[in-house]
Amino acid sequence: MINEKLFFKISSYNPVGPRNGQYKVYQKMAFLKKNLEGINEEQVEEYSVVLCKIFRWVNMAVDIRCEDVVNRRDNIEYMKQDRNAALQAEAARTSKFE
Repeated sequence: MINEKLFFKISSYNPVGPRNGQYKVYQKMAFLKKNLEGINEEQVEEYSVVLCKIFRWVNMAVDIRCEDVVNRRDNIEYMKQDRNAALQAEAARTSKFE
């Protein structure tokens, strides 16, 4: 499984941005993080240096992906609050004008 195709997929992976479509349970970040928790990096490195590098990349990709999801969620919430504040200001301005 460790061949040119794997390294091409690693290099073309983009952890940023929304994903469309339905996901199975094993494709979700919470499931992946839970599976990665029990793995010790030193033990992986003792077994294989190449697998350790791949393991580090997977951990980093999952962390970046989770951080991106949180950032997008927070940004949407901020935009909603900003919009509500603008609507309230517009209503106050309109009532004052009348």
